[in-house]
Amino acid sequence: MIESIPIRQLYDDFVKGNVAGIFTYLADDVEWETYGSEEFPFTGAAKGHQDLLAFFMRVATHLDIQTNTPVHILKQDNMIVVWGEMRAVVRATGKVVVSPFADLVKAKDGKIVSYERLMNTIAFQ
Repeated sequence: MIESIPIRQLYDDFVKGNVAGIFTYLADDVEWETYGSEEFPFTGAAKGHQDLLAFFMRVATHLDIQTNTPVHILKQDNMIVVWGEMRAVVRATGKVVVSPFADLVKAKDGKIVSYERLMNTIAFQ
């Protein structure tokens, strides 16, 4: 059931680095993708917990994510659409970036099976 997924808590857990908290709500074979140019190490796809853990570690190596705030959350059937804003510091340059994002989350049996993020990756250059 999609209503049992605490979306705001998941976004908070991401900022805090609480991977165990996030994985509680993800299917074992979750598909995760952040769209953007391959030149950005925090874009790309992951499948399953092990692959996703490596992806999260890569993101943390390159970005200090300070906020990842859902502004609007729309739930319908098995989908959740989240519009929000992320604030991060690029570790290599110290550049502070604020980027809007749009996420499409799909769930089945109370677990997230798919997550897709669109954001302004060019702002991170």
